[in-house]
Amino acid sequence: MDAFNKAVIYCRVSSDKQVRHGHGLDGQEARCRDYAKEHGLFVENVFRDEAISGGTEHRPAFYALTSYLEERKRGYVVIIDDLNRLARDVALSRALKLAIQGAGSKLACVNFNFEDTPESQYFETIVVATGEFERLKNRERVISRQKARLEAGYWVFAPPRGYRYKKISGHGKLLVPDKPNAILISELFTKFSTGELLTQSDARAFLADGGLRNRSMKTMIPTVEEAKRILTRRIYAGAIEYERWGICERVGHHEPLISRAVFEKVQKRLAGRRRAPTKSNLAHDFPLRNHVLCGGCGTPLTGSWSTGRTKKYPYYRCPNTKFCPEEKKSIPKKRLETDFSHFLQSVCPKPGVVRLAKRVTEEVWAERENSLAVRRKSARQACIAIDANIDRLLDQLVSSSSASVMKRLEARIDALESEKRQESAAAERNAPGDEEFGTALQRVFDFLGRPHQLWNNGNLEQRRIIQSLMFTGPIEYSVSEGFGTTKFSLPFKLLQLDRQEKQSLVEAAGIEPASASTTPSALHA
Repeated sequence: MDAFNKAVIYCRVSSDKQVRHGHGLDGQEARCRDYAKEHGLFVENVFRDEAISGGTEHRPAFYALTSYLEERKRGYVVIIDDLNRLARDVALSRALKLAIQGAGSKLACVNFNFEDTPESQYFETIVVATGEFERLKNRERVISRQKARLEAGYWVFAPPRGYRYKKISGHGKLLVPDKPNAILISELFTKFSTGELLTQSDARAFLADGGLRNRSMKTMIPTVEEAKRILTRRIYAGAIEYERWGICERVGHHEPLISRAVFEKVQKRLAGRRRAPTKSNLAHDFPLRNHVLCGGCGTPLTGSWSTGRTKKYPYYRCPNTKFCPEEKKSIPKKRLETDFSHFLQSVCPKPGVVRLAKRVTEEVWAERENSLAVRRKSARQACIAIDANIDRLLDQLVSSSSASVMKRLEARIDALESEKRQESAAAERNAPGDEEFGTALQRVFDFLGRPHQLWNNGNLEQRRIIQSLMFTGPIEYSVSEGFGTTKFSLPFKLLQLDRQEKQSLVEAAGIEPASASTTPSALHA
């Protein structure tokens, strides 16, 4: 056949709903085929862009079409049903038209006659500009409705992990908890708020180990950013906000996964509520200032030097001179810091408890390594199976002549490639080596077993770290009674178990065999 006797058809619809429930693509193709038959053109291929907006440049099928034209290096007629099916944007329409012409082909339209005249170009621009205006007005109306829903306390975008949409009478589409992600995310907030998870990397590992799932309900490997994004979203505490559109925080109609108190506690931990070590002389001279509260009024103690006849004397002081019932406002630096050192020594866990905790940690680590090894092996086997499936689909793709079948095969191959990337990442995931873990573990338990020694011999930064790791907040001190009730961080809470509490962790003999117990074997020793 001569040049321009062959044709290809380009169709486009702008929404998933049109793809699933409409016949827009089929109708467009049928009208384009009638046009080709009427003009004596042989249709060689059809390219369909599904759920692609008329204003976006992201058009997989269109780019496949231009590649198709360039590879064959001969003139084709590209048939479209309507000018707005090419694009609903004046600049983009011209760019796509030039791309077709640059590939040595020409554009034809069922309901518009392209002519190389000023009048034709003018009317073409008017038609596309009208489509662009309608697209922008539709977008404006959609945004207006979405804003109204947000202001009324309803989420309108893709559901966050842990939620899905469900039609509820009186509400329309409403977020509802989506198990198992909802349970996993709720546990994540709880563990992070109590200090059981200390960093965002810990949060990421917790989500990965718990089997966080994607939209397709397949397990995924989250990033640290994904974990942080989850931990900072107020929607999980029942709130709705969208700063980009000026929608301030309000109570949502959906069921929260966590309480507001837990959410705020997590935000304080993420923000690092404790002050960073300062380089001022006062910070070095008085390492407990602002960390110890007055036992009488709860005001943070400050520190300063008093000048005597022959030298200066360091004191911690309560600045609340008017309303504090504590009689002595100034506490000698040596007395407070000595009392603090004795206090640290008094709350040290017993050596036997520390040894037990270390053994439990070592066993849990070993189980985690074994589990990780099993997961890596499973992931490698999954990659082999996926490769086999991809090869099989590629063979079918090469032998297929149906455009619709080819498109479905390509989509399936893309999905398998995405799945393979996830499995490959899991196959390459390694835990730190035994030597690295053993060194880190020894350092941790050296600190847990004797914090008073590290306090007495450490520099300012080390002392501040001890204060931050041992306590969840400031501690109270009274000259007459010493240090009062203290909120310890989770590791020290657990390590202060007395013998009776420790024994309660071990199941009673004779109830079930030790080998069937999920309790680490160190607790049976």
